[in-house]
Amino acid sequence: MKEPLVSVFHRVPFLSRLSSEELERLATAAEESRWPAGAVIFREGQSGQAFYIVKRGQVEIVKTVDGDEEVLGVHGPGGFFGEMALLEDLPRSAMARTLEPTELVELSRNVFRAHLQENPHSLLEITRELSGRLRETDGLIIRRLQDKNRQLRVAYRELQEAQAELMRRERIKRDLEVARGIVEDLLPKDFPAIPGWQFAARYRPAREVGGDLYNVIPLKEGRLGLFIGDVSDKSIPAALYMAVVRGLLQAEAQRSLSPRWVLNRIHHLLEVAAESSMFITAVYGVLNLANGEFRYVRAGHEPALLYKRRERASMILEGKGTPLGLLPEAILQERRVIISEGDFLVLYTDGVNETTNPQEEFFGRDRLRRVIEQRAQLSPEALCEALLREIEAFQGKAEQHDDIAILVVKAAP
Repeated sequence: MKEPLVSVFHRVPFLSRLSSEELERLATAAEESRWPAGAVIFREGQSGQAFYIVKRGQVEIVKTVDGDEEVLGVHGPGGFFGEMALLEDLPRSAMARTLEPTELVELSRNVFRAHLQENPHSLLEITRELSGRLRETDGLIIRRLQDKNRQLRVAYRELQEAQAELMRRERIKRDLEVARGIVEDLLPKDFPAIPGWQFAARYRPAREVGGDLYNVIPLKEGRLGLFIGDVSDKSIPAALYMAVVRGLLQAEAQRSLSPRWVLNRIHHLLEVAAESSMFITAVYGVLNLANGEFRYVRAGHEPALLYKRRERASMILEGKGTPLGLLPEAILQERRVIISEGDFLVLYTDGVNETTNPQEEFFGRDRLRRVIEQRAQLSPEALCEALLREIEAFQGKAEQHDDIAILVVKAAP
């Protein structure tokens, strides 16, 4: 056991809440290195595979802007840098260079991701840290640009504003790429092959990626968990929050077949661990594969739709419930329906019915129900494609403001 390293890890905010055993495991997997003054640890544009903690010495973080070096920050003992490498595969966004003889502790991406699988709560901590780092960096860049603007002549003012705008757009573009990568990794690539049941799903991100999530979870006693949710925020914070919810869902769904108990448990864990204004709306239900019984809870989300083949009509699966992580106590009502042969269930996020056309009209739930009822003979795959085509045709040249996620489950006749 590398005892001295445990205290080093303990000074890192998003690792400080870990148990002594968890810190010891990370310390065992970490590597130490010594660097002379003026040494470049990594350069801007290089591939990032690890993050670093300063044990002794000082490291400056430098970004090149129009050929000039901008010092974004200086880290002394207990400081850390390179943490974005834990979440993304993109090149380094700045250079790290020692200011004096320095000792570093290095933790690789693979080791940290293995840790996240066992401790999904750590994602909340790193979310807060990344948000704070981004605010500090943005503030530093803005203050320095303002100082330069006061020194430059009026003739250069428009050029500087254009440069600042370009930097802002590049940062947004980079955030979106990271968020899309996280979302794509979290959504299921395929579904269980179960006789008598068919599954299909589609996800279409908006320009500003949100936190839509769906999942199909095999459970004990011939049951299946069906989930769809929508995080209130956008970009990287929403994607990381969604990752936390997915990890909690995977764990808690195995502990109980009561959807109300599972969502109450997730709500409680989010309330205890999270210190943000984000929350998630969701529909979660447990399907009995033998008799089609579907027990579900609606937590402030768009109600699911159930098409009944015998009645040739769709019904709205109502239910009272508050979003998870929003209020101190969640109000959740569990309900029950039967999915018979030929029936199918449609779960979706509000990006579907809140799609607008050039006239600023909403696609709406009534139009969604009509499309479902008119194409009830289709397979889940074909129905998902038909829904997306209808939404795109309605939207026309209007901008897509929110992600669209659809999950269809059919009891094969």
